[in-house]
Amino acid sequence: MQGWRAIAVNNMGEEHLIFVGLSYEQVKRNYADAFFTILTDDEQADIRNLQMQRWIGVADSGKWVLQDEIRVPKKQAIKEGVEDGELQPV
Repeated sequence: MQGWRAIAVNNMGEEHLIFVGLSYEQVKRNYADAFFTILTDDEQADIRNLQMQRWIGVADSGKWVLQDEIRVPKKQAIKEGVEDGELQPV
């Protein structure tokens, strides 16, 4: 089993689950839209970083491991149809 997720960490160290997927690419492609759908404007403003984490272990025994830090998306930077989660100015 392999799973990936994007976690938003706020200034108090609290974590918000943003997106879960089967591959790094799937999470990278979808986390920005999920970020704006799941979090309120106030929560978005309080996020200090986003983490890409991978599940290590079997389904009922394992742990999430930090693999990468990804950038916090900006609303004005979202462009519909951009591939691979890359955000570009519109």
